[in-house]
Amino acid sequence: LLSGHLSFPKVTGDTTPASFSTWFNKKLLRESMGYTGIIITDDLYMYGAIDYGQTHGESIADMVVRSIRSGSDMIMLSSTPEFNGDIWNTLIATYKSDPDFRQVLDDAVRRILRVKLEYLHDDVRQVPLQPNASNLRNELPSNATRQFFMEQALRSVSLIGDTLPTIKEGDRVLLAGLNYAFSRIGREFFPGVSEYRFQNRNFYFSTSRDREAMVEMAEQYDVILFALSDPNSAQVLQELKEYKDKIIVFSLLSPIYLTTMPWVQNGIAVFGWYDDSVRAGYSVLTGFAPAIGSMPINIENSRKPQ
Repeated sequence: LLSGHLSFPKVTGDTTPASFSTWFNKKLLRESMGYTGIIITDDLYMYGAIDYGQTHGESIADMVVRSIRSGSDMIMLSSTPEFNGDIWNTLIATYKSDPDFRQVLDDAVRRILRVKLEYLHDDVRQVPLQPNASNLRNELPSNATRQFFMEQALRSVSLIGDTLPTIKEGDRVLLAGLNYAFSRIGREFFPGVSEYRFQNRNFYFSTSRDREAMVEMAEQYDVILFALSDPNSAQVLQELKEYKDKIIVFSLLSPIYLTTMPWVQNGIAVFGWYDDSVRAGYSVLTGFAPAIGSMPINIENSRKPQ
């Protein structure tokens, strides 16, 4: 069960979002409804959660502790916590010093392990450790499935900044990034476009080779469509700050990396890595569809959620 950052004051009597609510997680789900499964939060970096935490003077580490204490079993974070950073240190310190929190966390771990064992060892509904994406079309056979997901993808495309620059006929355009769908679908919208696929595919770290190659190529193009999708690509993008006027960022899945780059003023954010999201993004970039979405997190260079 996924808990959202929505508050229901007429139900609970306060403005605490469900993802931090003891009333929802414990009283309603566990006690009243007898729910024994796992409760997972939505991304705690989303605007609804961050705004609530800031209102109460809490850091992201404090919010993680608060959510687990309220009954959440798993916490979703779109930016991976540093191994020895504030989040882990705060969790460990609270676990060691607070017996009540320790009991809550131990119970959560037991539920998670029980579900993993149940699904991994059940012959009828066994779930593989590595899902096979090629089976997806067989598992979603509805004829309306593709239209539904495409409509959802189009509705979620969000602008970075207030307007998008126009890519003119004759502009020298470079597609840069790691994502295969970004490159493949980009060629459909911009035939003959140049490409640079990062040589390093590590999620967390870029290499000097990719950073230097991008800086060298930046001079040669009028427009750089840059796929921002992970810490690797974020590090490469940081090296291109002096070319910000010719860069259009194409943020994939989570836009969290934009919070460290307020200089990025042009681009769009989509909330997936695959074809529907990428095609929706290109449709907006080329003027075939409007950008009607809004960012789920608060960053300086975007329109805030309404």
